[in-house]
Amino acid sequence: MLRFYKKIFIGFIISIIPVLLIVIRYLIIDPYNDLPIHYQKDITYIFQSLGDQTTKKILSSQKKINCFIFGSSKSLSFKAIDCKKKLFKNNKTLHPYHYANWGESIGGIYKKLLFLNSENLQLKYIFILLDGNLSFRGNGNAHDFDHYMISGISPISYYYKHFSEFINPTSYYFNENIRILLNQKNDASYYFRCHFDTKFNDLYYNKKLIKNKNQKKQLSKIKNILVKELLRNRGKSNYFKRQISTNEKNILKKIKMLLTKSNTKYIFILTPIKNRFKLNNYDYEYLEKLFPNKIIDASGNNLLTEKNLLFIDNIHYFSIINEKIMDSVKTKMKNEKVL
Repeated sequence: MLRFYKKIFIGFIISIIPVLLIVIRYLIIDPYNDLPIHYQKDITYIFQSLGDQTTKKILSSQKKINCFIFGSSKSLSFKAIDCKKKLFKNNKTLHPYHYANWGESIGGIYKKLLFLNSENLQLKYIFILLDGNLSFRGNGNAHDFDHYMISGISPISYYYKHFSEFINPTSYYFNENIRILLNQKNDASYYFRCHFDTKFNDLYYNKKLIKNKNQKKQLSKIKNILVKELLRNRGKSNYFKRQISTNEKNILKKIKMLLTKSNTKYIFILTPIKNRFKLNNYDYEYLEKLFPNKIIDASGNNLLTEKNLLFIDNIHYFSIINEKIMDSVKTKMKNEKVL
């Protein structure tokens, strides 16, 4: 009988060795940068979450950051370093930081504000770039691929989710993930070709965007046009259906309460949307009423959305658009004497 149990034990040990090797190799590679020693690492692969990585950077950062930029990937060209120079005139007491996420929701932004508050970080200036395509999608919930301190799931569920997704044989990325485990070179498209500014967390893409003749002409056209003229309504816009849910209204109210309590100076920016789309009038009026004189609307039918020439794809646009929007932010902040 003893020999029988011994065989079972040996068989069990032999059977779990491959699993143990996979787990050990996974921990060594740490593809999601889940170990604190890797918190300051940049995104390497396309499956990594921008918001998740930034949360980890903030957790391990000793910098006294106190001004933040929120939004989806469309916000990435609204650079924190430009805020420092253009909006804050290199004021040594103001330290802007980019805290965006892929497809960011309004609930994700609120949870990040709560997180910053819990970390006792000051919220002196906040810039929130809202995307009519994404910000109010999903009833306002934070993304489940965000850090557990943002998404609200347990730490165990968070780490297990990363591991199980990485070794999931039905995953679209499974073959590439196996290459990572075996220390083999991945397909070039699997790498996230970018680098981050360590001081401001601004993201810069490594590949050069090719512009056609019409795009180059439009870029040249708007370069020296006053931002007020760029944002001027130029005709009929297209409108989304009503999007802001009851839950999202409550989230927006909580954001206002938090920012008011923190004595934060803030501005919301409605980013340009392809095909001249705008928020539904009901949704826009709700935002205007809740945040009076705090909204810059760059969406709809204007020179930035004219013929879709300044859009790189269905969502993203050339960086000059956010550079121009920052000029509008600067004007608004001066008029309200908050600089």
